[in-house]
Amino acid sequence: MLSKRRLAATVIAVTATAALVSAGPSYAGAHPAPSVHFTSPFKDRGTNPDSVHSCSPGQTGVCEFRFHGSADFTGKLSAFDDYFGYFWVNPEAHQAEAETWDRTTGALNGCGEGSFVLHQHAFGPTGYNTTGEGAGPGFKLHLTWEILRGSGTGDFTGATGSGTGDGDFTPTLANTGTYTGTITCPNGKPSYRHH
Repeated sequence: MLSKRRLAATVIAVTATAALVSAGPSYAGAHPAPSVHFTSPFKDRGTNPDSVHSCSPGQTGVCEFRFHGSADFTGKLSAFDDYFGYFWVNPEAHQAEAETWDRTTGALNGCGEGSFVLHQHAFGPTGYNTTGEGAGPGFKLHLTWEILRGSGTGDFTGATGSGTGDGDFTPTLANTGTYTGTITCPNGKPSYRHH
């Protein structure tokens, strides 16, 4: 027969075990923030220069201009992208560089719906011939991006993330390419799927 002290200890142990089992693998109902890896194509109908400094066909040195535009993402990331930034082109070195800030609004499978701002840096060679619509001398850009901390709304509130992208630019500055990266959504919906 169990003593009162041993019986009390047994009851406490059983109660604690039951509480741990019912709580599952995490404490206090906490869940790890979902991190979603994605690769999504984009299409940009054309970057629009806002102001141009020392840019002409026969120029030497670096050409600089401010620009804005918009693009569409499809696939796992389905979103509209509204951006502005700065371009630097060196015709002699056949190099281009850009910095942009993009408000991206839409949905990501595994996170949900909302918006966030991407800060991007891009660079690449110029002077090769593009094909298809708007064919002619163009350039390729490789970029890196990250989500500006605190810029997320909706299911992207508190989101962080980074990745890369590649784009092919025609002479009209229309461009297409692909973005790849990982976004962590602490307030997201892991089961979310857009249609």
